[in-house]
Amino acid sequence: ILGELKYKFYWQGNIWAECNSHSPRYCLSDRFSINTNLYITFFAKSPFSSIYSNLSKLFKNYTYDPNIIEKFIETHKSLDLNKKSFFLIHQYMPHGPHVYDQDCNRKYSLDEWNNYVKSDYYEKELEGYKNSYLCNLKKLNKLVDHIILYDPSATIVLTADHGHPLKNLNISKFKNSDFKLSSISDEINLYFSMFNFIRTDKNCLNQANKNDIKFDNINTTILALNCSTSSNIEFKPSRSYMGFLPRDQNLFGNVLNLNEVSKHHLDLE
Repeated sequence: ILGELKYKFYWQGNIWAECNSHSPRYCLSDRFSINTNLYITFFAKSPFSSIYSNLSKLFKNYTYDPNIIEKFIETHKSLDLNKKSFFLIHQYMPHGPHVYDQDCNRKYSLDEWNNYVKSDYYEKELEGYKNSYLCNLKKLNKLVDHIILYDPSATIVLTADHGHPLKNLNISKFKNSDFKLSSISDEINLYFSMFNFIRTDKNCLNQANKNDIKFDNINTTILALNCSTSSNIEFKPSRSYMGFLPRDQNLFGNVLNLNEVSKHHLDLE
């Protein structure tokens, strides 16, 4: 769609979505940047793990950083934007490991965080998630302010892919009453609820709101395309599903409607 509408596509990401590993043609990252997720995994599983453990904290911070916002802003300022442009930014936060505090001060390297949560994991994981979430809101505000400064009429979509992953967390051990979940429905709502935000043409948005549409991440993306390009893509009925990865063994490849999801499914490793 973007090609047909003559938009130029740019991409910047981090961790497993480091764009040079996938499509350097559109990538804004440094040409010689590395897929840090693969890099860390290699060292952790190799005879060289002892070398990695002795590296400086500064270098370890480089090899794992869930924040990409400042790098994008710096790169964006250097671009010569002479045509319509679409930017895809993959921000790994607030996904764990949670290495920033709520004011976005870097507190841990990856291995320091892993050592920190070895004791009292449940409380520390949720506290870390809270810090990552609050820090990420600050980062996203900074990103939005930058975009509006350079393009006051820009359409902006911020969306996530899932909520907090409850797997491997023992709910009964939570001291925080906010996470005392009384039913499977509560767990599903926490796991699958996600952040979703759009800034677009007000008249276009008001027109869409007349149709009683549920703006999940699919319909929010459709709205962004319609308002930005004067398209008329049909909105989709809102549906939510749970899919299973190879680690889920005999369920790999299956897709369930959320009303079919049980406690057993949520607790799979």
